[in-house]
Amino acid sequence: MPVELLEADWSEPGRVRAVSTTRRRGDTQDELDLGRAGGKQRLERNRARLYAAIGKPRVQWLRQVHGTRVHHALRVGAEVQADAVWTEVPGVAIAVTTADCIPIVLADSASGLVAVIHCGWRGAVGGVIEATLRELPAEANDLRAWLGPAICGRCYEVGGDVYEKAMIWPEGDGAFSPAGVAGKWLFDLPAYAAGRLKAAGVYEVWRSNACTFHEDRFFSYRRDGRTGLMATVAWIDRR
Repeated sequence: MPVELLEADWSEPGRVRAVSTTRRRGDTQDELDLGRAGGKQRLERNRARLYAAIGKPRVQWLRQVHGTRVHHALRVGAEVQADAVWTEVPGVAIAVTTADCIPIVLADSASGLVAVIHCGWRGAVGGVIEATLRELPAEANDLRAWLGPAICGRCYEVGGDVYEKAMIWPEGDGAFSPAGVAGKWLFDLPAYAAGRLKAAGVYEVWRSNACTFHEDRFFSYRRDGRTGLMATVAWIDRR
């Protein structure tokens, strides 16, 4: 197996496919780093391995800035500065990269569209989920969501600044627990994101429950500091 892929484990996705990579290549000890820190040549080699694994010639990549901009991809083009992307065009593969943040996939099998969101705490609090939903030509309650590998609520320690910003929203209630250190909190970011999705009308939410911090098959910025990136890729099958 040249590339290890984690399939989205939601029910009845129709023609929508979604996968997350891990750090494992399988054919070598070298890691499948899909971030730019390893250099352009390494990135292109690893992207090519991913393309071969999913059967796609290219993928629409983003330059992520923890913001709320949403890109509509009618075709695969140059990298775009955004933190979410969607398409209704069969065969067009779209992606986000993460190393603790949540990759969120949204799909409407009836109307035939798919979106992927890069969702860290800044994006979640800033409204990247809601911004994406506003862009999609679908009713929120027709969508299903899958939350890919991310840091879990037992591992993600944050300061009072994050707590105060997240607690402005009702979804913050229940997403935090004391960390045992004054001024620190454990933040269940996936639970918070799931709450924001459901508050916006997306009621079918599946979570991978894979933690990037305590599972070493994933890259984790919190665990390792300087690290690589995984990709979550989604597309609509042509058939």
